[in-house]
Amino acid sequence: MPIDPSASSAAELASLIERLILEQQRLEPLELLLAAGALAYPDYEAWRLGQRAVLEDALRLQLADTLVLLQRAEEQARCAGLVGAPTDYRRWGDDAAPLHVGPSPALQRALATLYAPPPDRRQLDLFYDSGAVVAEETLREALLARRFGAARDACDRLRGLAPAHARLGDWQHLIDTLDPTARHTGPDASRVGAAALLHAIDAITPTAERLLGRRARDCLALLWAELADAADGSDFDPAAPRLHASHALAWLGRWPDVRAAVEAEPGWSDEPVLLERHGRACRLSGDHRAALGDWFALCWAYPDTAERLLAAGDFPDPRLAAHWVAFCDLDPPAGSAPPLETADFPAWCLLVEPGLAAEVPADQRVSDPGRATAYRAALALARAPDDVGRRRALGAAHPGLLVAFLGLRRAGG
Repeated sequence: MPIDPSASSAAELASLIERLILEQQRLEPLELLLAAGALAYPDYEAWRLGQRAVLEDALRLQLADTLVLLQRAEEQARCAGLVGAPTDYRRWGDDAAPLHVGPSPALQRALATLYAPPPDRRQLDLFYDSGAVVAEETLREALLARRFGAARDACDRLRGLAPAHARLGDWQHLIDTLDPTARHTGPDASRVGAAALLHAIDAITPTAERLLGRRARDCLALLWAELADAADGSDFDPAAPRLHASHALAWLGRWPDVRAAVEAEPGWSDEPVLLERHGRACRLSGDHRAALGDWFALCWAYPDTAERLLAAGDFPDPRLAAHWVAFCDLDPPAGSAPPLETADFPAWCLLVEPGLAAEVPADQRVSDPGRATAYRAALALARAPDDVGRRRALGAAHPGLLVAFLGLRRAGG
């Protein structure tokens, strides 16, 4: 979910902006929108390729909220000592036509400025006195814009100016790996094997990130898209889960396609990796109900996987992540009531947030009969928390859950 620029998210937004500045020594508005989830990468990529006329209608926040987010970023960047510099956006590829942000003048202005350290006159003179520095920066920008011919020309200039340049070999390797014309030369080259592609991606990623930083994503996306095509239609192999198309599609942020790829796999809900991908895809494409069903299913059938996901910093449902922290902090129930386990987390969520009862899928399947009974009892009690009969039913099914429920009621007054 995108960061909401409300007061409750101010600390999260400030932390994100600080991290971007530290990583890049500058702040680019579009990079912030991508990192904050306010812009989906497939929409951004389509715009940069000229496949989307304007960017504004792809925003995942309301325009007013997006402008507030960008305004706060500008204020923080200036407080960090950065100064504004004009920037524009052009189409990737050989046709470097200007791109249109959208009809909003305020958004156009906000995206037309990046923030960077103030230029020191001496450093600036040294920069322009060094032909190798200029050639390397030209090479970097050409690669990021997917202009491989220009990148090769810049690499040749760099080689002529500094034959012993420390990064020259890495730049050449990166160009050769990314440029499809360098890799696709044989009669069957259009059908490069998925395993070979994945190996190439793993091998080149550290180099790309070292040379291009965060924006290595813009170049690596070419390889991941090719991998998604190469793996399309391949059966899922638990021994090689990254060779399923859903993995490459997830890297690209193509969440509806991830869901479709997973659902095309027979028995996908019996594979924890696919169940995890399906839940993430559902959540990030807006089907929170289906995602909730997947997370609960993981808790029941694959608790170790569920624990890892819920504790991870990138878990896509912040509400469930917060509930997990509270669940892990519960004191053991007094007396003979059994302690709560990960498989009890779905039922506990319903008790701590009764509104979830209206969101969970109606056809949840719990293989353990006892847990199924406890879950149904918790679901019923969440819908009528003052019903004494439903409290008794929960106590009979799982005394520990009833103890937790009563503790929540006392804490809530």
